[in-house]
Amino acid sequence: MTLLYRTAEWHAFAKLRLHTENTLQHLERLTTELGQLMRKFRDATQSGFVTFELPKETEARKRRQKSGKGKEKAAAGNTSGRKAKVLNLFTYKWHALGDYVRTIRLFGGTDGFSTQVVSNIYCYIFDFFTISGGQGELAHKVVKRLYGSTNKRHAEQQIAKRYRRLERARLALDRKQLHARTQQKSMDNKDDQVPVEGDSDLRYHISPSKNQPVDIFDTIRKNRGDPAYHVCLTDSNYYDC
Repeated sequence: MTLLYRTAEWHAFAKLRLHTENTLQHLERLTTELGQLMRKFRDATQSGFVTFELPKETEARKRRQKSGKGKEKAAAGNTSGRKAKVLNLFTYKWHALGDYVRTIRLFGGTDGFSTQVVSNIYCYIFDFFTISGGQGELAHKVVKRLYGSTNKRHAEQQIAKRYRRLERARLALDRKQLHARTQQKSMDNKDDQVPVEGDSDLRYHISPSKNQPVDIFDTIRKNRGDPAYHVCLTDSNYYDC
């Protein structure tokens, strides 16, 4: 119960949106205590319980041993039975807990940054297959999706070839969108310059474009004496006389 409570307490302090020096010092103490409790839990469960790998893990290990790939290559002779497993604390996620306080001091609360990097490829293949990726934590998703489209022989070359194709397609899409925006802008400017033709009974015409705004107060000052621009000024407000 102590371990569960300390884990929840550590999570609550690590997710705070606003920190002070007192909260960061408390988080440091919690991290140390949580590490000690987890090692104690590992030792207690390791001596009190016997745990084995899952059946699908056993089958995957046997396949790797037969093919001579993976970490089990040296122990290829031992392919029978399930392998005993214990709680492994030598992982990056456990190792990174000690860096939380220093990271919060550098970048602020944990809700203000992410290890994921903005993707730099957005391509649609056959109108339904989407690939998005970039540098960083999301990069492996691109590789996994592209690997599925290879024949599994010399997959690295095929993945690189497909990635280059996607990058060229993305650049071509950017050029097309830039050209479309340029054309639309020129069309808007052209519409503003063309005199309005139509019903002569219309009192005014409002252009949909905002590219060439007209300051009404400046227009009135420049056209003083013109009856069409005759207004009265009272309490800093313009209105028709």
